[in-house]
Amino acid sequence: MLIPILAPLAAVSVLGFALGAADPTLEGITPQRWTRWRAAELAVCALAAAVALLPTLAQADDHMTEALRNLAGLGGLTALGVVALGARLAWVAPTSYALAGAAVGPRTEEWLTPLTWPMQAGGTGLAFAAALALTGAILYARYGAAGLNRP
Repeated sequence: MLIPILAPLAAVSVLGFALGAADPTLEGITPQRWTRWRAAELAVCALAAAVALLPTLAQADDHMTEALRNLAGLGGLTALGVVALGARLAWVAPTSYALAGAAVGPRTEEWLTPLTWPMQAGGTGLAFAAALALTGAILYARYGAAGLNRP
């Protein structure tokens, strides 16, 4: 049951490093808005994470829904981690969240669903994972990595 958690976690944690700028002053000195570029960069990273997850999906086809849900939710947490902590520490947010969910286990209490959705079976927590993915994508596209000169 840990494969649908660990494989997406590994994919999004490694790709979090790609979401940082090589030169933080670049965004501050250009007159162009970077929102579209960041959104495209995030889309390419999400596609790369999905491609990296394909071997796992081929072997664990009975857990495909969980793996894709976890990829979206943990990817959103990675984008939020980039915004809050920077690209170097972006892996902290999804890793701590997944480990906290694994420590609690697949509990079915309604109030624990926002914490334990990575461990749940089927489509449980899909809305919460989608909300994390959407929030992370919007905030990353708007603000970029932490420590950048923001307009």
